Amino acid sequence: MKKINFLFGIHCHQPVGNFDHVFRESFQLCYEPFLDVLSRHPGVRCALHYTGPLLEWIEQNRPEYFDKIRMLVDRNQVEMLTGGFYEPILSILPDQDAHDQIVYMSNYTRKYFHYAPKGMWLAERVWEPGLPSLLNNAGVEYSLLDDSHFLATGMKQNEMFGYYITENKGTTLNLFPINKNLRYLIPFKQPEDTIEYFRSIASDDHSKAVTMGDDGEKFGVWPNTYDWVYKQGYLERLFTLLEENSSWISMVTFSEYIKENPPRERIYLPTSSYEEMLEWSLPARAIPQYEHTIHEMKKCPSFDDMKPFIRGGFWRNFLSKYHESNLMHKKMLRVSKLVHTYAEKELAVKKELWRGQCNCAYWHGLFGGTYLNYLRNAIYTHLIKAETMVDAIVKKENSSECRGIETYDYMCDGQEKVLISSPVLNIYIDPAHSGSCFELDYKPAFFNVANTFSRKYEAYHDKLLSMHKNEQNSADKEQPASIHDMVVSKEDGLENYLQYDTYFRHLFVDHFFTPNITLEEFKDGKKLFDTLNGYKLIGTRKSKKSTEVTLQANQTIKGANKDIVIPIEITKKYKLNGENQLDVSYIVTNLSENSPLNDTNFASELNLTFLAGNNDLRYYLLENAVREPLNSVSADTFSQSIALCNEWDRIKIEVSMPKAVNLWRFPLETVSQSEGGFEKTYQHSVIIPIWKLNVLPKQSQQFNISLKFSSVI
Repeated sequence: MKKINFLFGIHCHQPVGNFDHVFRESFQLCYEPFLDVLSRHPGVRCALHYTGPLLEWIEQNRPEYFDKIRMLVDRNQVEMLTGGFYEPILSILPDQDAHDQIVYMSNYTRKYFHYAPKGMWLAERVWEPGLPSLLNNAGVEYSLLDDSHFLATGMKQNEMFGYYITENKGTTLNLFPINKNLRYLIPFKQPEDTIEYFRSIASDDHSKAVTMGDDGEKFGVWPNTYDWVYKQGYLERLFTLLEENSSWISMVTFSEYIKENPPRERIYLPTSSYEEMLEWSLPARAIPQYEHTIHEMKKCPSFDDMKPFIRGGFWRNFLSKYHESNLMHKKMLRVSKLVHTYAEKELAVKKELWRGQCNCAYWHGLFGGTYLNYLRNAIYTHLIKAETMVDAIVKKENSSECRGIETYDYMCDGQEKVLISSPVLNIYIDPAHSGSCFELDYKPAFFNVANTFSRKYEAYHDKLLSMHKNEQNSADKEQPASIHDMVVSKEDGLENYLQYDTYFRHLFVDHFFTPNITLEEFKDGKKLFDTLNGYKLIGTRKSKKSTEVTLQANQTIKGANKDIVIPIEITKKYKLNGENQLDVSYIVTNLSENSPLNDTNFASELNLTFLAGNNDLRYYLLENAVREPLNSVSADTFSQSIALCNEWDRIKIEVSMPKAVNLWRFPLETVSQSEGGFEKTYQHSVIIPIWKLNVLPKQSQQFNISLKFSSVI
């Protein structure tokens, strides 16, 4: 009789920072019913992986679920997988953090499920050739990777049964190729289709094995899957068929299979992830060309033979594609160094660091990812907590004294940044990009108010523009479509929000523009203004009461007579005044011999976030004590002060800008895709004080902005 070994793995995850109601709903729609069905079918054996954020939620809210898992482990129906506890992309972490997260997960699994895991789930299956050493040294014997990893080596699809062994500098690791056909069959096709596929690959070689490893959320959380998987009985029927055909479909665990069967051969895999991830990691402008290439290749009869050699990008390119991802990553590296220098033995501190390494906010593809401001906020919150805990450990007698000023290539872009750190505020400055402030942490609330996002072109915007109003997937299909195939808009008119920024939306981004430019023109991204770049660091000064950073830049401005170009010099000074006030001053000097500078406005753009644009606990407080939502649009003439209040996180920022002739404010919103469709997301609020320049030759004019932080009840 022809037989096939079926190796089944399920991975369940919720990101750090996700809402409690999402955890609760996902548990009810997916995690609990899946385990209930599995419990009724002892002949169905599998590997289970739950990530740390999900395990911690279950431990606190539904601890009886752990008993169910233990029962399945005890009756040898389930083996548990380890992994990085908070689901990081291991290859972008310091090795010590990656090792420690795996070991912590393995110890956690032993404690709560009485099982010593031998295999691990690799987050997003992001593979790099150096991983075998890291994983093996952390006690891992095997992992699961997509078949696309193996195809990239020149292997054929019909060779990817069983498992392979790889090594790095003599340290080995076993790898199981995940079968793509099964990923798309389960749970999106009829159960009988899956059985027929098994029949097509069954063999007289009874050692032949096929691997299925995928997200548990496909079984109830993904759109339209709950009714299909549970109410219409898909999962019950699939498991019943697997048991009924157990005479030739043998369900063994991965560990058992390795014990009874040798690896097929030694193999070396290139950097890779699953096919969709490789596409998403490409630069946005390259994705349509990639898709066109694949479309044209499909016309060729030998497409299947050629496809493995046409690959997308490399996961680390997300750190280039999304400036905001790189900022979080470099913050994480900085905090990791602090933790390992000063708090190596403090588990509570290390766990805050690890939480700040959860992968979901660092990239974007089908899911919201880095576009979701609350996920980015969670990363910053935990990293700032870890940093603050380190501060407490190394605290000196004078707690009000600033820790200091550092200058180095923080972003790894070849340009120096200036970092001011104090017990209350972190102020990170990028001289080359408008001398702007790219991180501003209010440490008592563990909150980065500069957690902003620039509007970017995405390849899927083209689909939004071409999508007809009624072009949506039919909801009455017999079986649900994969979220990779769905094109849905959550609201009408999103195409009107497709504007793209030409600079990073930080704080104190400096502009010059003519007085006739309107708020709407600026908001819509029309390039009717000049953004001042190219500041240079002139000097720093530190005392017990203040810390100063001085920058300087030169620019030319067209005068009232457009044929005249006026050279100017701008001196920009950041001053941390005491513990909780940031003062920024500008001195604009007209270097011309005889031309006045009087037909231009100067503006310093502040991009600030409290995460929600229309929320009763987060609002503008105007001079007359009137509250307005953070997504309001206004051009206030001669308004010279405003406050932003966040009662949820207990933060108040008082912004004063003496002599400003206008104050613009508006929300910045992005359009991105998620598993539910295209959506508009509030990212932050833009505040732009405007001053009228009136500078005689060889004279100067000064402008000031002050941000004062305090707690609000």
